[in-house]
Amino acid sequence: MIKKTKKITFAVCCAVLCAIIAVSTIYASAASDNKLTVVTDELENYDGIAATTPTYEVSGVNYTGVVKISRATLTLGVGEDFTLSAGITQTNNANQTVTWSSSSKSVATVDTNGKVYAVKPGTTVITASLANGSKSECTVTVKKAPTKLSLNKTSLTLGIGEQYDLNSSLKSDEGAYSIVYSSNNSSVASVKAAGGFVTAKKVGTATITATTYNGKKVTCKVTVKKAPTKVSLNKTSLTLGIGEQYDLNSSLKSGEGAYSIVYSSDNSSVASVKAAGGLVTANKVGTATITATAYNGKKVTCKVTVKKAPTKVSLNKTSLNLTLGEQFDLNSSLKSGEAARSIVYTSNNSAVASVKAAGGLVTANKEGTATITATAYNGVKVTCKVTVSARSYTDDDLYCLAAVIWQESGSYWLSDRCQLMVGNVVLNRVASSRFPNTIRGCLQSPGQYGPMAWNISIPSGSNSIEKKAIERCFKNAKKLLEGHRELPSNVVFQANFPQGSGTYAYEGGLYFCYL
Repeated sequence: MIKKTKKITFAVCCAVLCAIIAVSTIYASAASDNKLTVVTDELENYDGIAATTPTYEVSGVNYTGVVKISRATLTLGVGEDFTLSAGITQTNNANQTVTWSSSSKSVATVDTNGKVYAVKPGTTVITASLANGSKSECTVTVKKAPTKLSLNKTSLTLGIGEQYDLNSSLKSDEGAYSIVYSSNNSSVASVKAAGGFVTAKKVGTATITATTYNGKKVTCKVTVKKAPTKVSLNKTSLTLGIGEQYDLNSSLKSGEGAYSIVYSSDNSSVASVKAAGGLVTANKVGTATITATAYNGKKVTCKVTVKKAPTKVSLNKTSLNLTLGEQFDLNSSLKSGEAARSIVYTSNNSAVASVKAAGGLVTANKEGTATITATAYNGVKVTCKVTVSARSYTDDDLYCLAAVIWQESGSYWLSDRCQLMVGNVVLNRVASSRFPNTIRGCLQSPGQYGPMAWNISIPSGSNSIEKKAIERCFKNAKKLLEGHRELPSNVVFQANFPQGSGTYAYEGGLYFCYL
């Protein structure tokens, strides 16, 4: 048994300012017989040296020692326990008893071995003491027991060999020091029990579970794919204006996976990039190379050219007349030396004329007027006034006229002029009192346009060449229906031989003749 004495010996030390002593500490836990089990370990450095080293006497021998708890703060949930350890330094006898106490036992208790038990929400100070008066404290905060546990990922795709740190969180007023992670398929994806560090091992799926001391848990499904063999970007070259941003997106081959793709720039003063995500920012005129690198070293680059910010935006049309259902592609342009990848188009009256935000394709929806605005990323803009009028023709008119153009001059080697002349003959007939007053009626007149007398049709196109040829027929038919003319109004015959009162023109192997 240790007998305390009133005799205290002071070992006077020189005053030392801001000294750091790296010591090999001695962790001790009290046994039932008051003897200490000693384990040596490296503890943190101590700032400063006490002017005196506390001592106490046992059987005429003075013992020195300074106690230090392994942590200064601790957060627990109600019902949770945690064992604190204490180290003794500056001692000539490690076999000293550490006495533990709590300043508020209603919040947390502590036993003779430093085991803390959380009782109710609040704060208490756990103190470790030596017989010579040396003390060390740990502030323990007790919160409510967890009711729900969350993870930063509930699903995750990794490539073989990739690692990811799963982080858990609780409600602000709840606490838990102990959260244990486990995997139901460690051969696919293993996890560190303490901390949640996941390692992808082979192709497959695994479920990682995080569990609190009171049994609350949450899971994350981990899908492991092959390691990347190639990384691709949505852009391999890019031109931006100063101040503009663009989001580079990476992709991998099917069956390959990588959570971590890190982006970097070789010239951040020209174009910088977010390491996670690939958001590029243009900073000054010049060029830079952005590199996207997977966790296993596979990479791809994008050359970024930065020009001056726009001072003026121009459009190919500042006013536009369309008929119902018609479309027109507004194209923007900038001054030489200026750039803007992002030009956004808007309409102040989409019911009349709508526009694709990216690209400027205008669609006429109903009669009226609308203003289309093209705006660069820095606010510079230009407008186009769109007037929409009713169509003077029906969908059937368009189909029939395109069909006769296709039948009579649809070959891709025949000129647009030839197609327009063929269609113009039909419109001249409609306008003449000598023929039916509809396009369909003229085409179905016996002996005029062959099989069209009983079947007016146009194919959908069996290949790209035929599809483009058919599109041209519709385009020229529409042009005629909207007022374009190639022939005088009295040219009403078209055939591969002369007829009528005389020939007006010969085009594409066809004679176009007067009434």
